[in-house]
Formats: sequence, structure tokens, C-alpha cells
Amino acid sequence: MRIKNIEQSKFNEIDKVRQIIVHKNARRFTLIDLGEQLGHYAISCRSDLIEPIFVLSTQQILWIGIDQQLVALNLNTGHIIVSLSSVTNILQILAVDTVAAVLTESELLLFNSDGSIRFIKGLPELGSSISISDSDVEIHDIEGDILIIDTQTGTFKQSPVAA
Repeated sequence: MRIKNIEQSKFNEIDKVRQIIVHKNARRFTLIDLGEQLGHYAISCRSDLIEPIFVLSTQQILWIGIDQQLVALNLNTGHIIVSLSSVTNILQILAVDTVAAVLTESELLLFNSDGSIRFIKGLPELGSSISISDSDVEIHDIEGDILIIDTQTGTFKQSPVAA
């Protein structure tokens, strides 16, 4: 997999079904080359400063997030298995064997390994980072509090505590 920035004119030449994240008034354009078998895909970004997030899961799912857009691309088939808009910016994506976790400023989205949504959990404060294990997601917020959520049930295991 190779990732490189391209000009808008090159982005516009790419087949629309391969433009997997498209922003109106985009400022930056990125080409994702997945080799001879799958070809290339492209994304556009509203910000010059924020870098797209690329995370590869063990199931060969490429999770891509930029601005308020999320896409998961199956690298075995080339099919998009998730395409989702968020109300707030995507901050972090993590993938382990059984789940993928996406942290936005205001929510935690947890996906099963096939791309189906396990749960979406609103956060009491703006999120800043996450860590994940098979059974828990630990969410740090901008106030320094830590939330622990059970990955199976989506319930809080622990109330917010100052870090």
C-alpha cells in the first residue's frame, strides 16, 4: 500500500466509485495505491493540517478517517464495508482481533471485525485518546478523566475518575 498526495485535477480523473471520501470545498487530495489487484482509491480532505488516519486490522480491513468521515475497505475484495459520517471530527482509530474502535470528539464507535456496528456511545466530555483490549476500551477525555467501557455490552465499567 502506498499513500501520496495528489493534485485536485488528478483526483477528479479518478472513477467516482473509487473516490471513497469526498468533501465539498476540499483542500487536499490523497491517492491510496493498493497494488495491481485492487488498484487505487482516493480521498479528499478539508484541512491542510490534519492528516488522514489509516489503520490496518488483522482481518485485512483498512480503516480510514479524516475530518468527519470514516471508511473501512476490505483489502481482500476491494469492497467498502463501512462508509459513515460523524457529527464531530474523528480523532483516533484502533483495531484489534475482534473489534475496531473509532474515537470522535463526542462519541466512541465500536465495530465488529466484519464492519457491523457493535455500539455507539456518547461521551460526557470531549474525547482525546483511547486504548483497547479484547474486553475494554479506555477513553481519556480533555479534562483528564478516564472512562472504561466493556466492549461486549457497551456499559461503563467505571465512573469517570481524574487521571
